[in-house]
Amino acid sequence: MPAPLKALLDRTLPLSSMAMRKVGERYEHVEQADFSHLRYLMICGWRS
Repeated sequence: MPAPLKALLDRTLPLSSMAMRKVGERYEHVEQADFSHLRYLMICGWRS
């Protein structure tokens, strides 16, 4: 995954809350939607 795309996903997925909690060895956003069941993600943009 290209770095700019990962940055976009990291910044747009946790929109519900910026609070974080520790889960095992990693941190995750509190109240973040569970996207684990999705297989695809479509990002569309409009450039004028």
